[in-house]
Amino acid sequence: MKKKTSFTIIAVLSVIAVAFAALFFVNDSNKTKEIDNLTADAADKASQIITLETDLADKAGRIETLETDAAAKDNRIEALETDAAAKADRIKTLETDAAAKEEQIELLNADAAEKAELIESLNTAAAEKDARIDTLNADATVKAEEIQSLNADAAEKAAQIETLNADLAGKTEQIEKLDIAVAEKDKQIEALMTEAESKDSRIESLTADDAKQKDEIDQLKEEIKRSQIANLSTEDLLALEEQINAEKVQRGAASKAKLGAGTYTVGKDIPAGMYSITDDGKYSMNIFVYQNSDEQEKDHRKYNLVLWANGDQTGKIELEDGNILKITDAIILSVFEGITWE
Repeated sequence: MKKKTSFTIIAVLSVIAVAFAALFFVNDSNKTKEIDNLTADAADKASQIITLETDLADKAGRIETLETDAAAKDNRIEALETDAAAKADRIKTLETDAAAKEEQIELLNADAAEKAELIESLNTAAAEKDARIDTLNADATVKAEEIQSLNADAAEKAAQIETLNADLAGKTEQIEKLDIAVAEKDKQIEALMTEAESKDSRIESLTADDAKQKDEIDQLKEEIKRSQIANLSTEDLLALEEQINAEKVQRGAASKAKLGAGTYTVGKDIPAGMYSITDDGKYSMNIFVYQNSDEQEKDHRKYNLVLWANGDQTGKIELEDGNILKITDAIILSVFEGITWE
């Protein structure tokens, strides 16, 4: 700090000296400007000197810190050297102790050699006895293997016999079950044959009845033709036709009818009953069934069905007296003959 102060004082005095010199020697304005420049330069150099003094002071502080750190490290080195000397003394003590223990080990080795000779002698005697035991064990092992082989063969034979007995019992049981099943199948076949014969008889009977009913219908037609049709009113004639159609359906003499697009009244145009409807046109069509004419006016539908193509068919449809059937294309109305199970 003292050196820094001295340098500062010298710098200030230099500036003052330059200023006095300038006042003494300068007499005109040009020299005055030169003096001002010199003064400014002197002030700048004084400032640089101050900056250098500050940096020098910082470096002096750093050197002092490094010297303190070096002193601390010297103390640490001295402590480590002291510790190393103590460890060297410990090593010498351990080496002395190790020499004493080596002498003890030599004594123990000599004693162990004597005991090893004794053990070798005992091992030789034991080896002879082990060889004898091995011979006896080998002989016993051979005999045990022979016995085990005989036992395994006997067990295998017993297992084969047991398997054959179980298989025989199973086969016997299967034969009994098959006999029972065959007997049941024979009964079922006999029952089916009886049923088939009964159905054949029924078919023949129905065929005969169908022919008879057709004959009766033909006779009825002839009677109608022979009656005084000309004297019947139109309503009576239509009513008679409806009765004939209904009777045909009832007797099974007629099972289907072709209807064109239009509206039909059940009980008047079509006999009441259970039907299925088949599309007989070329395009898809709608089928509307109303409970009666009043419901038709309200467009309250009992059925609303769609057939998509020629040949498409509905399931079971019930048509009651008074129902209104409306179709948009030609159909085939068939009497529902029940479900066919396959």
